[in-house]
Amino acid sequence: MNEPADSHSLPVDTYFLDSAHALEIALQKNIIRQEDQSERLQLCYYASHPIESDQPNLIHLPITRFLSYFIENESRIVPKVVCIGPGFDKDKVRELEGSFQSVVNAVVAARQEMLDHRTRDVTYQDTLFESGDDALLEAQQQNKLLSVHPTIFPLQICYYIGKPLTIDHQLDNLIHIRHDNMVNAFLTTILRLPTRFVGDSQKGETNKKIFSEAMQRLFVSIDSHKTKFIKKLVRINKERRPTFTGEKPYRIFIPTSIYTSVMKHASKNLCKAFERAGYEAFYCIEQSMMHEGVEGVYFQGHFETFKPNVVIRINHPANYALHPEMINVVWYQDIMPDLRNQRAINWRTRDIVYTLDDQLAQAVRKTGKDDVDIQFPCVDHESIPASTDDFREEKVVFIGSSYVKRRLLITTEKHVHYVRYIQTQIDAGHLFTEADLTRFSEEYELGYLDVYQLYNAMVRDRLVRWLCQSSPIPVEVYGLFWDQDPVVRPYWRGVVEHGPDLYRIYQSARYAMEAQGTALHTQRLAEMSLCGCIPVVYDCRKFVVDSPHLWDDEILFFRTEAELRDRLTKAPMGDPGKIGSAMTYERFVQRLVQRFDTIIGR
Repeated sequence: MNEPADSHSLPVDTYFLDSAHALEIALQKNIIRQEDQSERLQLCYYASHPIESDQPNLIHLPITRFLSYFIENESRIVPKVVCIGPGFDKDKVRELEGSFQSVVNAVVAARQEMLDHRTRDVTYQDTLFESGDDALLEAQQQNKLLSVHPTIFPLQICYYIGKPLTIDHQLDNLIHIRHDNMVNAFLTTILRLPTRFVGDSQKGETNKKIFSEAMQRLFVSIDSHKTKFIKKLVRINKERRPTFTGEKPYRIFIPTSIYTSVMKHASKNLCKAFERAGYEAFYCIEQSMMHEGVEGVYFQGHFETFKPNVVIRINHPANYALHPEMINVVWYQDIMPDLRNQRAINWRTRDIVYTLDDQLAQAVRKTGKDDVDIQFPCVDHESIPASTDDFREEKVVFIGSSYVKRRLLITTEKHVHYVRYIQTQIDAGHLFTEADLTRFSEEYELGYLDVYQLYNAMVRDRLVRWLCQSSPIPVEVYGLFWDQDPVVRPYWRGVVEHGPDLYRIYQSARYAMEAQGTALHTQRLAEMSLCGCIPVVYDCRKFVVDSPHLWDDEILFFRTEAELRDRLTKAPMGDPGKIGSAMTYERFVQRLVQRFDTIIGR
């Protein structure tokens, strides 16, 4: 196809080989109308060199990225036709059109395969087999469950009650249950219970049906008894009055889940900090992805055995099952559903709430908790090796993901106008406040969360581009999705996991940039400072609330591309290492203990 649909035909989403032609059509703002769908702009993808444009329906997509771009995100709309443009003979045009159609067909096939895969996986359940041989065959498939967690897929558990298998199968998810002990085993196990029951495949359909129906009836009873048992443990734990005695009077219980990412590491580091301070602390987490949830027998049993007087959770109050004198700490690090929906929470007198920033604190106050304190992210300084300047290079690094996927939030003309305004203001060096974002939400008639997330996305992506375009010293960028940005891609060095590899990168560089629009005290800031980097940070001090430090002398702040370039030739007046030292888990523990002492009158 040499020309896209003109004004006399219906527009379709098109892939252009020429960027200028794509821009020309995109500026026409052709509307696509489809049955049972809302109206939207025609999408104009293009393959050639990237061009600067704020046109929301103009998308740069190199040919080499075509397949992965549409497979990695199924919400992306695949173009229906290709616009090749002049300069090609008919045979070449037919060849290119055929190649384009082949790639589109590959996308459609890949998406269908993923759909089929998910559909098949949804049917997988933890299963009790009558026959060990049947259980072995299914366990060997290492099927994953989709129903336990939206992004983490644990292995299907295959129980069986027949004769024990004699082979050494070495399958963790294949578990023999003695028939004469089956009820007691399932009442007391900390593993997930089966929800599917399969009779012996060698005994015919009638026997299989009889086995399945009998087990379904039995497990209704087991579920009921287990629920009663858990409720009994909850009642015992709630009725037990905590005691506070001795020189180190606090026994800290810190539950979390194996299915979290940041939360489980923060919980573990906080537990270690309490232990280093001489307190008894218990880090309660599932030992396997086959375990039941943290509120089941495993959690309640350890709670009853450990007998804590302090509970600390990240993101969840869960205070309904605590004795009134139990001290309960909640450290919010994310906008959880209760906060997003402004749902009232029945806060207790001894509930202590911290949040990472003032925006989260305001959300908590709307649930009925007036006294909320700010606790910035912490860093486990014990895990960071001592740094030296002997091998430090004159370069600048940035570690953090691109927010390119937040473009999916841009769904209306109001979103487009807001994003354009923010981009021009960032480029001009204008700094905003939280009150400004609230005002933008009202002026543009957008949800505050959209305004907040798009602002941070514009800041992040704009600043990293500035760094790559203007830095007077070598640049290295690490994190997800930067390979999709043509300006940043030459400087992208891949993705780095939290831990030793990340620390080594910081310890190899003279400078490190942080690119947040609304938060100054980030974990990255603490890590780069403890690793000996000079922090070069976008000036977001106007957003900082409840902090004794803004680190005016320890950080090189910037607000424009020119200032960023200048800061990469300077050194701060103060010692950046002070920043990380003030953001350790030890400092948080000291703060918490002082609060505990006040509560019990110590």
